Amino acid sequence: MDRVRRLDQYRRQKDRMRRLQQERLDRMRRRPLPPRPSSTSSLPAWAWLWIGLFAGLLGCQLLRLIFP
Repeated sequence: MDRVRRLDQYRRQKDRMRRLQQERLDRMRRRPLPPRPSSTSSLPAWAWLWIGLFAGLLGCQLLRLIFP
């Protein structure tokens, strides 16, 4: 009898855990996804890479001019 009660309790606990998990999943599904931050730049990434490269080269040239 004790085993039956323990099994019943275990089953009820498992059921409760499953129900809570399902509620959590439902809540997550209902929540709308946060809006993705629109890229603040109008230029694509490769353009910024080229700009950075040329700015770096220009900076090096300036440093070589100032400190020969």
